[in-house]
Amino acid sequence: MDYEDSDLAEREKRALRYADLVKYNPQGVTEELLHDLRAYFSDEEINEIAVTVMSYGVFHHWRSSLGEDIVSEDGLSLADPDGPFGRDGFTIVRSSTG
Repeated sequence: MDYEDSDLAEREKRALRYADLVKYNPQGVTEELLHDLRAYFSDEEINEIAVTVMSYGVFHHWRSSLGEDIVSEDGLSLADPDGPFGRDGFTIVRSSTG
């Protein structure tokens, strides 16, 4: 589901945008973004979103390091290095040298 084009409330969309940044690009979380989030969330709620996202990420990496595979609804391995999410389960990272 693409939350940006959904009928979710703006507060929910902002939480998901922030969660995406925490997960995929933590350096992209700027002071301006945090200031904008404070119009919808307390500092405690902002921290809770970040800690929740990071906790699930750590849990996922830990389980993956033990060799547990993550399987999509159609039975495809999501931990396959050539799969839709790459070995880390989040994004496919390809080096320019190989």
